[in-house]
Amino acid sequence: MPVEDPEKVPEVPEKAQESDKSQTAVPSPSVQQTEHEISATGRSLFRSLTRELSDSDMNNPGVQKMLLADNERLENDNANLKGYIERYHEADKRSAILEEKVRTNKSIDVICGAGMAIGGVIIGLSAKFWDSCGIFLLMTGMVLMAGSIGARIIKR
Repeated sequence: MPVEDPEKVPEVPEKAQESDKSQTAVPSPSVQQTEHEISATGRSLFRSLTRELSDSDMNNPGVQKMLLADNERLENDNANLKGYIERYHEADKRSAILEEKVRTNKSIDVICGAGMAIGGVIIGLSAKFWDSCGIFLLMTGMVLMAGSIGARIIKR
């Protein structure tokens, strides 16, 4: 925004400044926006205009109608955006639930894969130790593999 020359700024009497300080609950009618905000609203043509309104400007019915129309437009935009906020939170919850399901499925897959691998190794070793405990190793490997397959089938 253009910087105003300090010589052109009208001086305000001290009594007027004190009355402005006492009215802190009522916002002043001045509006300050950055160039980015102005262009984002589609009003880049008004970028170089002064954004402050005086009391005489506020008494003009055209200015009042423009401000009321702007206020109504902004209220409608606000109402539309509230729906997006609710839908965002619903989607965020759904995303968290689905991520947890994926994490659980990955852990089940890792456990089933490890059970299958260990069961296969034990079955393979049963032939080497067939004389001493081969049947026990064969049965243990088969139970471990059957349990892994069963767990994967139940989970899916």
